[in-house]
Amino acid sequence: MMHEINQGASSLDGLERFDAALYAKWGKLLHEATTPKEFAPRTRAVIQVALDSFLYFSPKIIQRHIHEAFDLGSTIRELMEAIMHMVMHEGTAHALEHGYGALLVVIREREKKGLPTPHHGPPMDPKEMIAEAPWPDPPVFPMHKPYPRWHRWVIEHYQPETWAPYRKWNRAKFELRKDLTRKTMELCTTAMDTAILWPEPLLDHHMHAAFETGATAQEILEVIVFAAEAVQGGRDESFHARQYDGGAIAIHHGVTALHRVLIQRESKGLLAPRDKNSPKVGRAALTRD
Repeated sequence: MMHEINQGASSLDGLERFDAALYAKWGKLLHEATTPKEFAPRTRAVIQVALDSFLYFSPKIIQRHIHEAFDLGSTIRELMEAIMHMVMHEGTAHALEHGYGALLVVIREREKKGLPTPHHGPPMDPKEMIAEAPWPDPPVFPMHKPYPRWHRWVIEHYQPETWAPYRKWNRAKFELRKDLTRKTMELCTTAMDTAILWPEPLLDHHMHAAFETGATAQEILEVIVFAAEAVQGGRDESFHARQYDGGAIAIHHGVTALHRVLIQRESKGLLAPRDKNSPKVGRAALTRD
């Protein structure tokens, strides 16, 4: 059984139902605006599952999105790694339990029905495992400060006995990935930071990194719109879900950051293609050669 993804349908269907006149005037344009052109369906599905986990969407909702991700070719490891990546940024062990619990329910359900639940896919390209290069000193962009992040600096200086295992754990999460690509990692964080209105320049950092790992401005824009729509309605679906504004507020926050990043990159001759048809000119700055 295939589970069709219709991202944006819930909001637009509600508009059509409760304000037919407004929908008649703007519905077509809104559908066009929320229909992705470059944001791959599988990547959208994976990011949706990760967003659901830290938002505490209802189990039925997240299970449906996990089914959709599997139907689009995702794997157990990719979903686990995406949930872990996002939850370690914005979440708790509760969010990890929420996401992994839903994943386990779906795996068992699909196995009983003989539906595919691959553990992981083919080996990733070695380039996917290249870490970011050290940030420049003195910094080039505002995103280069503070570095290391203040929470890391505080742990290292005031609780040094836990710094080494903390750093080892973070490296292991990155180095032992099987299916979550660098680009999807950065799009995950861009979606999350857009949804929670994370401040400048922290959101900017991940947009810069997304460009470095192959994203286009069009794709990042579609991620922004997707995240802004995806986080709406959480409280309506589950009483313990987190409540975020989403919508126009989140879109404005994300697009403003993207505008800053494009200006910064173009001023330094860095890679920042507008869409998949644009020539990939400019140099990479954040990843090691």
